[in-house]
Amino acid sequence: MMGKEHFIETFGVPFYTMSTGGSGGAYTSLQLADAFPGLFDGEHGFRVLRCQSPAIPNAIAALLLHIRNRTGNIPHVYFGWTEGNPITYLLKFLAFGEGDTAPVTREVLRKAIKNPLERPRIHVG
Repeated sequence: MMGKEHFIETFGVPFYTMSTGGSGGAYTSLQLADAFPGLFDGEHGFRVLRCQSPAIPNAIAALLLHIRNRTGNIPHVYFGWTEGNPITYLLKFLAFGEGDTAPVTREVLRKAIKNPLERPRIHVG
């Protein structure tokens, strides 16, 4: 909850509050939503977008494009760095089409939207 409060104090109230995750990440998101009603929906009149997908980067890209198409605004998404060797992630991506969520999401968007000015923005930090 403190992370969202810090975000609001720093940047203002976001248009959407989303949570993603697969396996344990999805389970944790559901636990947080149950423990803190309004964290992801209902608070300040936020709407909730939900989707199911076997690939998290594809789901995030689809949601970002949906938000862009519905609002007419280019959405921004923020990721944290994944621990590990970046070369390993590059090789996994080249061999299997899998890898770290942020660069794979960006690649999905890059292939789907040719004009970079029309693509949702990916931030990693």
